[in-house]
Amino acid sequence: TEALSRLAEHGLPMAVVTASSRAHAEHNLASAGILHHFKGIVPGDEVTQRKPHPEPYLKGAALLGFAPEDCAAFEDSDPGITAAMAAGCLATQIPDIRPPAQPFPQLGQRFAETLFEAVKNLDVLRAERSRA
Repeated sequence: TEALSRLAEHGLPMAVVTASSRAHAEHNLASAGILHHFKGIVPGDEVTQRKPHPEPYLKGAALLGFAPEDCAAFEDSDPGITAAMAAGCLATQIPDIRPPAQPFPQLGQRFAETLFEAVKNLDVLRAERSRA
């Protein structure tokens, strides 16, 4: 929750893009006490094309009122990172239960060990952009 709070402090609207159903996603986010951080959810049962197709991330960007290239995506799965990259998001893959020997797709994504690390890296990127 510290990473989500950090994003919220910057005034950045957030959405969840998930392969899960809306009911399942809302239940899990509410149970974790983090549902309030998100402006919306793009669930797998409300898109015509599921991940790895970019449609879920394109809908997520539209929900937030941004172009996909102005959105950061944090993903744990290969289909998810493929979808985020295809949509044009600045995407970071955060592997969680990935078998160590399984190779990552080479899509130009960034990598982080944790969501907190990914958010810190995003802070650095934002600072670099503002100086440019």
